[in-house]
Amino acid sequence: MEFKSSVDYQERIDQLVGDRNPHDILSSTLAQFHHLLAGLEEEKARAVPVGSWSVNDVLQHLVDAEMVNGYRLRMALSSYRPQLPGFNQDYWVERFNTDRTLSKILADWEMLRAYNLRLIQSINGDELNKEYLHEERGVETVYDLLHLIAGHDLIHLQQVKRLLNS
Repeated sequence: MEFKSSVDYQERIDQLVGDRNPHDILSSTLAQFHHLLAGLEEEKARAVPVGSWSVNDVLQHLVDAEMVNGYRLRMALSSYRPQLPGFNQDYWVERFNTDRTLSKILADWEMLRAYNLRLIQSINGDELNKEYLHEERGVETVYDLLHLIAGHDLIHLQQVKRLLNS
């Protein structure tokens, strides 16, 4: 799925997340991916449709994003309005997804998600309003980041469903 602008992307996230608690979404999406991918052959997981990522590429991107967003959360919670970088998601997938099996990618994501969920569970109401400066999106809060991460999961869940049905 391609978005015309960051505004389109944010609108899609807002639609998917709605008024649901980001923690609830983040606590359940990995299980949804496991259910969706049960029995998927490695060859199909590695198949790259024209102009898209493979299922493995999407999942590796989610691992990368989990690591980056865990860092962003920790920096936002422990510093006064830190400036946080973006990252080149396409390069990361290309560079760090060589010869990775579906099971290894999922295992990495499970570990990082469990680590980040423990942190997210500990965030108090005041901390949700802590700000950071994203180099591409500007000033955001910890709550904004949690909302973004949850929507990001949901966007890629839909993407993987489309890839499996193509």
